[in-house]
Amino acid sequence: MKNKKIILLLIMGSFFIAGNVLAVTCPEAGTWDSTSGVCIPTGTGLPDPGGIDPVETVIYNVMDWMLRIVGVIAIIAFVISGMQYMLAAGDQNMIETAKRNMKWSIVGVIVALIGIVILKTVYTLLD
Repeated sequence: MKNKKIILLLIMGSFFIAGNVLAVTCPEAGTWDSTSGVCIPTGTGLPDPGGIDPVETVIYNVMDWMLRIVGVIAIIAFVISGMQYMLAAGDQNMIETAKRNMKWSIVGVIVALIGIVILKTVYTLLD
């Protein structure tokens, strides 16, 4: 029992000593902030990003880019299916295939447009 008390006192004492040794001391008091226990430079002269988190901006740009590409691909698919329809020459199988392709390319355009609207709305609400 006595050994446990001594070991406990030694452990507690080592934490106290380590806490004093590891105290944060920043180089210059005026240009550093150490409120979180880490020296963080203040007044670096870097411009303020305007309150927009760079991660949000990157995600927005990537999603916007992808939705626009999907829209362009859907429009190209619509044009190709229109050419299929014109070149069917009365073949019912080709006409049905062209109609089905047109339908799904229109769905693709609508999905891309709705996605862009939702993305811009959410981004505006988060701003």
